[in-house]
Amino acid sequence: MRRGLISWSKAELPESVLDARIARVQAAMAQGGVDILAIYTNPARESGVAWLTGFIPYWNQCVLLLPRTGRPVLVAGMTARVRDWIMRNGHLGDVTNTTRIGAETGRLVAQQKSDATVAIADIESVPGSIVDGIRANAASVIDGSPLLEQVRAPPPTDARPMAPAWWARLTGPPAETGRRRSTWPLPRTSQPAVA
Repeated sequence: MRRGLISWSKAELPESVLDARIARVQAAMAQGGVDILAIYTNPARESGVAWLTGFIPYWNQCVLLLPRTGRPVLVAGMTARVRDWIMRNGHLGDVTNTTRIGAETGRLVAQQKSDATVAIADIESVPGSIVDGIRANAASVIDGSPLLEQVRAPPPTDARPMAPAWWARLTGPPAETGRRRSTWPLPRTSQPAVA
């Protein structure tokens, strides 16, 4: 939920949910022989990083690197003065701030594993400088979109109610809310609509 300078509500999105998502992705990575998953994000495409970390980089671009084991690392095109804020508001192992995202992402890939297989989600839409930085430091680069799509589809046992808390209060049992229970869709009336 965005609140001015965005803050992470751990009541709305608990760390345990993010840990479970990360574990699911890392299990799929191990099964597919992927060492690192790279997810590019910017203000127009934040969902992959937000889904795994709770962090929404709403004014600049970043790359999330998720190793097969351990916590994700965010390579952020933001100044170092926002590093502490990012760490407080994202489920991350570390944040690296840089103006050269592609080169720094590649350096971190090589530091993690010199002969890494890196899956880049939505590779066709990722800026060339980032893909080139990773390619220069990885043994192989593959499209990570199928992997991310597979793990983001929740299994039936992982289903959580999608309605926000206010909807539950509004439609709760009459004894709890003092209101008549709503139904959806609303019943049609024979009254003509007023223009």
